[in-house]
Amino acid sequence: RGLVTRRRVQRGEGSASDAVDLYRQMLAALERRGIVKPPAATPMEFARMAGDVETGQAVEQFTVVYNQLRYGGRAGEAARLTVLLDRIERLPK
Repeated sequence: RGLVTRRRVQRGEGSASDAVDLYRQMLAALERRGIVKPPAATPMEFARMAGDVETGQAVEQFTVVYNQLRYGGRAGEAARLTVLLDRIERLPK
């Protein structure tokens, strides 16, 4: 499912549900690094507490684009989500 979502989003065909799927993939990548989102934290609150400066900036950028796609329907920004997710997945542990 993740690969299909990424390809659809890269083509600019992302939807709100794709944004949610990619956000879950980002959370999983961070969990593998020992960074876990508290259940009560909003996505932006979590972005501000997500590890070191480099990680926090990447997560915050991802979260801004995630919000634009999920709540604003800005599918044109969707391809940036996959780029930012790749960046987060490649961050040093």
